[in-house]
Amino acid sequence: MSGAFVCRHQEGSWNGVSCDQFGEQTAIRIGKGGLKGMTLSPEMVAEWIDSFPVTAYLSDTMEHIYPDAPVKTKDEAGSSDLISGPRHKEEGKKRREMDADDRHRISLQLSKMSHPLENRSPHLYNIANCEFATPEADVNVADSGNIGDRMSAEFRASLPAGFHGTISSPIRTMDHMKKGVKVGDKTIFDLETIFLRLLTIGQQRQMELAPIFHYELCPVPPSLIDEYGRLWKGSKAPLAHKLSVRTLQPPPPDVTIVDVSQLLYHIVWPFRGGASDNVESMKTRLSSVAGEKILVFDKYHDVSAKDHERMRRAGLGSISYDLTTNTPMPSRDAIMRNKHNKLQLSKVLSTFSFGEGVTVESRSDGMFVHDEADITMISFLLMAADSNTQVIRILSDDTDVFVMLVYWVYRHKIQSTVQMQRWDGVVWDINATCPQLGPKCLQLLGMHFITGSDATSYLYGKGKVSALKTLRTGDFTALETALGELDATHAQLMEVGQSFICALYGQKQGTSMCEARYQLYSRKSGKLLKLMALPPTEQNLFLHILRAHLQTILAKSADKQAPPDIEITDFGWEIKDGTPVPATSSQPPGPQDLMDVVRCSCKADGKACGTESCSCHHGNISCTVYCACGCGDGCFNLFKRYEDEDVVEDGSPETENEGDEDVEPRGVISDDEWE
Repeated sequence: MSGAFVCRHQEGSWNGVSCDQFGEQTAIRIGKGGLKGMTLSPEMVAEWIDSFPVTAYLSDTMEHIYPDAPVKTKDEAGSSDLISGPRHKEEGKKRREMDADDRHRISLQLSKMSHPLENRSPHLYNIANCEFATPEADVNVADSGNIGDRMSAEFRASLPAGFHGTISSPIRTMDHMKKGVKVGDKTIFDLETIFLRLLTIGQQRQMELAPIFHYELCPVPPSLIDEYGRLWKGSKAPLAHKLSVRTLQPPPPDVTIVDVSQLLYHIVWPFRGGASDNVESMKTRLSSVAGEKILVFDKYHDVSAKDHERMRRAGLGSISYDLTTNTPMPSRDAIMRNKHNKLQLSKVLSTFSFGEGVTVESRSDGMFVHDEADITMISFLLMAADSNTQVIRILSDDTDVFVMLVYWVYRHKIQSTVQMQRWDGVVWDINATCPQLGPKCLQLLGMHFITGSDATSYLYGKGKVSALKTLRTGDFTALETALGELDATHAQLMEVGQSFICALYGQKQGTSMCEARYQLYSRKSGKLLKLMALPPTEQNLFLHILRAHLQTILAKSADKQAPPDIEITDFGWEIKDGTPVPATSSQPPGPQDLMDVVRCSCKADGKACGTESCSCHHGNISCTVYCACGCGDGCFNLFKRYEDEDVVEDGSPETENEGDEDVEPRGVISDDEWE
């Protein structure tokens, strides 16, 4: 009872045990099962005993991870009670809040994407990049089993004469949908392969490398467009978060302008209900919105630059429906990811009354004829400001809308209180935001479209944070005076685009794109550089500037009833199968004398690539899978490199972003991309 000559495993009065028993219990508890399956040799037992201090230290350290904290428990009656007990430090309030926020973000992203297993398209679907194999791509990998059986039967029938015959694979995977370059009788799809081969050959031929960077060194401009011909996408939200001024007690609005495409994502979607159920759900969601309300739909004209982004989000697996007021409503994704369905829905919803004080702006009976709801919302803002409305609020999450609000409020010196409310309830004061940039508010619009929006490409590794820093530290008045102006010449557009892009990549003013590309490559001396980390060539940059010019023209026409009558094919776009795709330069990927030696054509059995007659061997470089020899066992090139010998590349997206946290990987839809 007094505790003399006893030990206790934990505090208490009746749990004392003798010292020798305590030692045995401790050894058994710590090493329980420790000798199972092990030899009982003295060496192994000694090693096991010597590990006790380490296990004791680890056990004691683990105990400190669980500080005493109140833990809620329930008794048999179901009543809650707080008791003192261990709790892991990762279970703290702050950690739980962060985890809940992460789960919400993941859920939000998943809610915007079609479920790959629910796709009804008959075409092959890549769940990693959301690409569909169109019939034109002639992808047959799904039928590889039958193809293999046929080839096996043909091989057996050819024996014995055909035993040494060459067997080529007829399988076409979705890699064949990538943009490639025809070299000899093969097409190279790997963007980095041509780049590294051309530079290696140029160095070995002791050529001056700077002129080589006049070429893109790739089938597509990889800093703007991915291997499938799609514009790079990133996050626009950090730009608004960096500039916005939040108001904690905003005055109630006299008029609220609502983007219906976003509203439809924030209502309870009716299960097997009709259009009337959608209308009632919209009314419920808008019941808390004060003042007069204007509901704005996209117009969905025949061809729009934004159709490229709409098709990327929808994919080829979306189904077109004929909707009426009595049609059971398909799922939200089935509607919102298909341009035809959204147009049908807007026509149906426009036939309903949303109550007193609600105006509906649709394609059939709209006051403005702008294609995008973003621009139409600005048109209503300007009209409300001209009528001396005191407080005007825009209900939207889109950063494009935020940028246009800052531009127009500063440009027109609007005296009304202009607010932008996000769907989470946060309200930004646009009037208070404008003084942060001052006159550069007029340059913000052009900067935004040059560095990426729904209809323009993001520059790989260069997000909105870097772009805003560049804008604040430089003088780019041409972003206001040239970009978006109908009378701007191509020379003026190229000058403003090149000056801003060079500054964004840390180059001096007056540097040509060829010089900038070579200098950035030289700066990575001793390390492999990702080709997409280089800015585009002058030809592809000009096409990118034209696309940004088009979007700026449309945004600057918000004070007019309709946009100017222009063709998007004059602004860096091509129309293929009724869908706009970004145009690229017709310039070859590299100098012809280097393109001719990207691959060798050696096929001789037993000695392929073993002599100086092989272009790869002669150039002291390894063959590749694109060579006629295939760089396989039949290739005797002394400089052959195997896959497991590849040099680890420096320049991961994290490295190239240089702290720019707002660049997202391909295929991820940012928070403000709702329509």
